[in-house]
Amino acid sequence: VLKRMGHTYLRKSNYPSALNFFEKAAAVFQKTRHLRNEGRSILGLGMVHAAENKLPLAIEFYQKALNLFQTTMEKKDQLSALKQLAVAYKDSMEMDNSIKAYEQGLALARELGDRPKEGQMCWGLSQALDISGDRPKAVQHAETALSILETSQDPLVADIQKKLEEWKMQDTTGG
Repeated sequence: VLKRMGHTYLRKSNYPSALNFFEKAAAVFQKTRHLRNEGRSILGLGMVHAAENKLPLAIEFYQKALNLFQTTMEKKDQLSALKQLAVAYKDSMEMDNSIKAYEQGLALARELGDRPKEGQMCWGLSQALDISGDRPKAVQHAETALSILETSQDPLVADIQKKLEEWKMQDTTGG
C-alpha cells in the first residue's frame, strides 16, 4: 500500500508525499527483508528525484535499486532500473554512462525476449549515441527500434519516424 501511494502521489506531482511513502515502503521492505519490493520502492525514490530534476540523487537511487535487483536475480526489474538509469544519465549529459546502461538494458531485453523493451532500449540508445556525436550508429539503432516497435503499434513509432526524417534532412542539407 505504501509503495502504491508513492506512485499515486508521483503521478499527481506531489513529490514530498511521494518521497514520504516510498521512504516508508523501502524501510518496511528492508526490515522484512523483501528485497524485490525494497528495490522497487528505491526505484520509486529515484523517479521522484528525477521528476524534481535532482538527477544525481535519482542516479544514486536507480543504481542502488539495480544492485538489489541483481542480488535477487529479478531480470525484469533490472531492466526497469537500467532504463531509468540510462535516461537519468542522458538527461545529465553523461553520455558514456547512458550508452553503457542502454547497452546493458538492450542485452537484457533480448535475453528476456521482451521485444517492446528491446525497441525502447534501442531508441534510447539511438538518442544517446546521437548526442554523443555518433549519428551513423544512432540511425542504425533508431531503424532497429522502428522495425521492432512498428509491429506493436507503440506510440514511440511516430517520434522515431520524425527523428529519422530530421536526421536525413540534416544530412542532405549539411546541418
